[in-house]
Amino acid sequence: MKKIILATAILLPNIALSHDDIADQNQLILDTAITYKSQENSNINQVWKISGAMLGQEANRIGKGINIDQASLYGKKHLNDSYWLVSQVSAHSHSGETKLDLEQLYLQFSPTISGHEFTTQLGKIATNTTPLANFHSANNDFSEASLLSDVFFGRHSQDLGISVRTKYQQFSLGLELLNGDNWPASQGEMAAGVYAKYGQHIGQFYVDVNIWGQSNKANLRNDARLNSNHHSSSLVKQINYYFTGDTVQYGVDAKLGYQADDWQTSLGLNVINADISGKVSDLTQSAHMESTIIGTQVVWQWAFSDYQLAVGYDLLKIDNTFSQISSKLLLEDAGLLVSNFNPNKIAASLQYELNPELKFRLEWIKEQTKPNQIDTRIGVGVIWHYSLL
Repeated sequence: MKKIILATAILLPNIALSHDDIADQNQLILDTAITYKSQENSNINQVWKISGAMLGQEANRIGKGINIDQASLYGKKHLNDSYWLVSQVSAHSHSGETKLDLEQLYLQFSPTISGHEFTTQLGKIATNTTPLANFHSANNDFSEASLLSDVFFGRHSQDLGISVRTKYQQFSLGLELLNGDNWPASQGEMAAGVYAKYGQHIGQFYVDVNIWGQSNKANLRNDARLNSNHHSSSLVKQINYYFTGDTVQYGVDAKLGYQADDWQTSLGLNVINADISGKVSDLTQSAHMESTIIGTQVVWQWAFSDYQLAVGYDLLKIDNTFSQISSKLLLEDAGLLVSNFNPNKIAASLQYELNPELKFRLEWIKEQTKPNQIDTRIGVGVIWHYSLL
């Protein structure tokens, strides 16, 4: 029974559970995920692409061999009855490099207005609009991010700004105003998000629904992945381009679950629509772009005894149209010219929990992000979750 309670806490989506909601006490939590991959999905001297889509931020290639998917330290300090200080530092490795990031550093307080408590985060925050916006391998069914996380959010979505949310019975409403430092916006151009969440238990069933929207502006936004040292200067010259314009995206996250005494199962659905309008350019060429991307993710989960099984499927439908084209070479190099192709990915994972602090993961992944290339790989990894307080 104890194992099922723990598995339930892991399987419940971020719609209902986050570090900030776990307990009103000081926390210092170490999460680590390390995985061996049998194959890579892109050459080490190439920037990984999804045909038809613009990518950036931390949407990096999968390397062959041992990778540090995540090593993060999360801290929450209770300053007084009204204020919390929250921080998170994370490291990720890709292409032989390990990058250390300050993902979160904010002050949290909860003023009460007209009988309603408004939880406010001020500083560098992780967006709460949708669980897909921030991928962390140690807290996910799979060691790899979904295609939706990569295309719509650059895998990790943290930004300077303010987030305010309030709860009423089973409902939660939130609003975010951000500086625009994160994909798909650009620094100083501002971004805004809004969401409404609902969660309910009915007997042994539970349901969670989240509806959200986000508006982003970009000015000469480029692919930040090109700044990594392992990319050659000739490669950067070949594919570097800029985007100036607007991205409006919205979506629905839903999960239906059933919990028995010694097992539980759930089915989750995530759908995102992005409307992109703007100019793609380099130093000498340009084109106006109108794009609609629809992403769908389905994840089935089953937890029993010390085991957790999950199967996920991602599908992207991309419709790009261009006008005022000075040269098609720019669009070809950027990988934006595509027709009759839907990038997709399927993954299956089995996790075994040795104890509450240590799990092992075996997974199989098959993805097609280019029309003439299918990548299949096996992953074997370990997940370590430890509370230092």
